[in-house]
Amino acid sequence: MKDSFKEKVVLVTGGTSGIGKTAALAFAREGAIVIISGRDQQLGEQILTQIQELSPKSEFIIADLSNAEQVGALFAGISEKHARLDCAFNAAGAEASVAPLAMQTINHFNEMVAVDMRGTFACMQHEIRAMHARGKGTIVNCAAMAGLRGGQGSSIYSACKHAIIGMTKSAALECAGSLIRINSVCPGIIQTPGLERTFNQVPEFSFEEVRQWGLTQIPMQRFGKPEEVAHAVLWLCSDESSYVTGHSLIIDGGMHCK
Repeated sequence: MKDSFKEKVVLVTGGTSGIGKTAALAFAREGAIVIISGRDQQLGEQILTQIQELSPKSEFIIADLSNAEQVGALFAGISEKHARLDCAFNAAGAEASVAPLAMQTINHFNEMVAVDMRGTFACMQHEIRAMHARGKGTIVNCAAMAGLRGGQGSSIYSACKHAIIGMTKSAALECAGSLIRINSVCPGIIQTPGLERTFNQVPEFSFEEVRQWGLTQIPMQRFGKPEEVAHAVLWLCSDESSYVTGHSLIIDGGMHCK
């Protein structure tokens, strides 16, 4: 992927932590001008310092993707300063609450839908419009293995990730003749701070019990690394995947084979 991203403008939503942060740093290493967004100003500025060591023109724009006005401001800022958008990785998402559907709350449902589903939808609208104006571009959405099948304790999370995959495939068809490619990544269990917080909150089970159960689900017998997802995102955004669109790339250590 040498020079694939040099001086290209890349947006990473949710770029202040986890998979989003790792992908943002990976894009910066490849010479991209990286714009990260997130809800935490202080954390965003801390991560931006790391990114700017690799790509000085990069920036952080605060944005809560559940707020349509803030999403609009995010893209207005990109347009005003850069006048282009080459690639986007929609990695932002609310943290999952693991519990049976009957124990889930309407507040958690509303948060997941607002950030994961509606936020991704709103970002894709702006991204596609910006890329149409330029005549090409690539978008990668962060779905999950839960978006391809059901999962005990993850009904809301699974529903939102199914929706993201549906939007990805539908938009990919709409944009196939416009040199805009749209794909998704479907990570399995990835070792991030968010995963640890989720494992600590499973009702009636200890963190270690949940961790051990998770390992039993993975044929490769280990959790994935954020870098392993980031590599896939960069490939899908690069010219090396020029004939790939509407695809859901599974990164799960073999879980889907069972």
